[in-house]
Amino acid sequence: MKIAMPNQRGTNVIVRDIKRQYHVRRVWDFDEEAVYVTDESGYQKLSLGQKVVPVGFPRQDVFEYDEEAVATADWARLHPWRPSFSPAGPR
Repeated sequence: MKIAMPNQRGTNVIVRDIKRQYHVRRVWDFDEEAVYVTDESGYQKLSLGQKVVPVGFPRQDVFEYDEEAVATADWARLHPWRPSFSPAGPR
């Protein structure tokens, strides 16, 4: 996987899974269609160069991290995650 935007790596986000449950994850990479995330343990391993496969979520299922939403499970207050810049070219 090519690193699209290293400055986005490690950012906390909230993802919505296929069962419509929400989870806090960390961004590893992204492209035009998906955001590749991992849990904290996976992020630490990837940072050390160990093999872990980040999970891709459709961009519409990735939201900006909101501490209050996590604390209260008020998912209606979430805003779509948007990268600071466009992703890198073709992979």
